[in-house]
Amino acid sequence: MKKVVRRIVSMALACMLILGLPMSSYAETTEQITVEDETERPMKLIGQEVVHIKYDGSIVREVINQKEVSILLYSLADDKVTCNASYYYLGKNSKNQPQYQVVMNVSAKVTLKSSVLSTQAEGISTWHNNTVTHSGKTGKNTRTFVYTSSNPPSNPYCYAKATIKTVNGTHNCSFGKLTNPKSK
Repeated sequence: MKKVVRRIVSMALACMLILGLPMSSYAETTEQITVEDETERPMKLIGQEVVHIKYDGSIVREVINQKEVSILLYSLADDKVTCNASYYYLGKNSKNQPQYQVVMNVSAKVTLKSSVLSTQAEGISTWHNNTVTHSGKTGKNTRTFVYTSSNPPSNPYCYAKATIKTVNGTHNCSFGKLTNPKSK
């Protein structure tokens, strides 16, 4: 009997979802939510996908490759830090080895002190750092790497993260997995 009742309730809920009927639920108690200014809320731009629906009903998906990841960190109301990372293919060096570069731009409402850009390329087990000292409200940090193996990946990804120090504190950014490097 319980199985029959569960099945009927499941089918009723499925029909409500399919037909778009409003469902309501009630709580016995309510809680007030307070949002603090000191929480970090990362926002990432990781690419776009465009869907085209043709007259015959067929669907065509067009993926626009990820080119830049931007993160906006909110920590204190007067200490906003914005950083973005771009991933580039620099071509081959004189030894015919492929070169790649991650470029990070940082801006803040207060003075920047330093930044550490860390990258981990595809097939590499360790993170590599580049530290730059800053003295203004904007800064740039780059990390270049070369595949020296005889069989490098053809379109490698790269993980990137950063630690940014301002006069008011330290901020951590994670850009995640960067793919499809742009030619520079």
